[in-house]
Amino acid sequence: MLNLFLIGLGAYYFGDGLDVLFGRYVPEIFKMGILLYAVPSYYLMIKNDLQKYLKSGMIK
Repeated sequence: MLNLFLIGLGAYYFGDGLDVLFGRYVPEIFKMGILLYAVPSYYLMIKNDLQKYLKSGMIK
């Protein structure tokens, strides 16, 4: 649960940083930055956790 929160927090601050740097040129950079950071991070985390769960033998 903490990993989900930390990825969300990191995505927010990444988007905020991009907004500060490039907000004048690209109006939607904040949302784009959040998605650019969060989607791959969540995918990798869920993929790794799911692989560990499937290999653990807890599924009957």
